[in-house]
Amino acid sequence: MPKRPTRNLRPSRSDLQSALDAIAKGLCGLDATGKVTFCNDAFLKMTGYDSEEIAGEYLHDLLHRCPSAAGTHAHPGCALRNATESAEPVHTGSELFYRKDGTSFRAECWLRPLAQSSGSTTSLLTVRDNSAHLQAQKAKERRNAYLQKILANVPDVAWTTDQTGHTIYISPKVESVLGYSVEEICASGPSLWLGRIHPEDIERVARAFGALFKERGLFDEEYRIRRKDESWIWVHDRATVTREEDGTLYADGIFSDVTRRKQAEVELLAKTAFLEAQANCTIDGMLVLGLENQRILLNQRLIQLFTGEGALLKQLLTALVDYAEVVLVKIGIVAIDFDHLGNKASARSPFELNDNIHRIPDVGLDGSIG
Repeated sequence: MPKRPTRNLRPSRSDLQSALDAIAKGLCGLDATGKVTFCNDAFLKMTGYDSEEIAGEYLHDLLHRCPSAAGTHAHPGCALRNATESAEPVHTGSELFYRKDGTSFRAECWLRPLAQSSGSTTSLLTVRDNSAHLQAQKAKERRNAYLQKILANVPDVAWTTDQTGHTIYISPKVESVLGYSVEEICASGPSLWLGRIHPEDIERVARAFGALFKERGLFDEEYRIRRKDESWIWVHDRATVTREEDGTLYADGIFSDVTRRKQAEVELLAKTAFLEAQANCTIDGMLVLGLENQRILLNQRLIQLFTGEGALLKQLLTALVDYAEVVLVKIGIVAIDFDHLGNKASARSPFELNDNIHRIPDVGLDGSIG
């Protein structure tokens, strides 16, 4: 059986150099003393040198700008230099190198000794310029710092929670609102949040929170929650969308302390109820209109006069238009004395009146304004 011809798989020097130049990272061969034996195009572009300028030079002196002293090139602070002399592999994450033009850059370096070498090259240095990566990392850190400042100063509390109610992020403002630190809330699981919602609100809130994930519904709830100091506050909590990461659904939202608004609403309702009670106790019919001529207050006496005494309705409207000067302010109360209606109707207003004359709109049986 004839022998197959042997093939020489050893690349030529030009092929080897072409292969080295095709590699994106910088490559540099070093001898036992740290002198450069070869390098690729990426390394030359990275450092700004020509191959003739760098060949046979001490790499440490070229890139660290440390001139040799007394003919020696030892430098105890240089990990690459020490690894070259000890023939030990080394990896540095942020080595400071200087280019030919004096500018510097941070590089990640791998120095590996060659197990077998027939020539002068004893180790191979791989270099990756980390300048762009480090700049992007610093920019990201600045953005995060700005974001943290914003979240610390806005009145709302931002949060990220998974579908079980476990909070994985909450802004520092939460401590001034609920009294709990960020660490306490994130470490406690859903029990701290759900367990401190008012018993009258918990079912509604839990149902809306579940719908946020199951039905992609809108979570927009106001509820009472107990602070760390056991006092109760009102919060307005909302989230609009969910997202999935590694198979887990998360929601990002914000909540605000609305206790003062809720207290103001209760006070307003109490005052309104008091005014309505007073209005319904008078023998006069009373109507309050707003800027858009909408009804603000209509007492029972006016409804009775317009509906219970049907024959009086047409007479009243005719009397108001033909015989009385009825002056309504844009927002005001006009008290009409029906007991003294005769040839002339009188109108008394507790506000300063202007010269506009308006026709009182029709009042339906249900009290609606026509």
